[in-house]
Amino acid sequence: LLGLDEDVLAIRALGFTDAESRIVSLLLARETVSKDQVVFVMHPDSVDRRCDRHPNGAAVHISRINAKLRQLGSSVGCLWGFGWQMTAQSKNAIRRALKPPLRTAAE
Repeated sequence: LLGLDEDVLAIRALGFTDAESRIVSLLLARETVSKDQVVFVMHPDSVDRRCDRHPNGAAVHISRINAKLRQLGSSVGCLWGFGWQMTAQSKNAIRRALKPPLRTAAE
């Protein structure tokens, strides 16, 4: 539905939590990601996804993800007032760390 075509289990093996893995997968699959999309993948089984459990919950997850991504030579950039994005270089750094390699958007 949101373009989660990356292997969440492979991402999880890099030390990310389940929610973080879904968020990283979303970031890898899309050019930009909104706060609502992050909340959606953080709580996939929630009946009411409009309400995050904490007003800054998505930003907190992104902050924790960024700390882990830096160890891989990657990062998430902020799109002020909208959400987040990753550069092609950051996405490639993650894909290189994954075993087996994930598909690219062209595949």
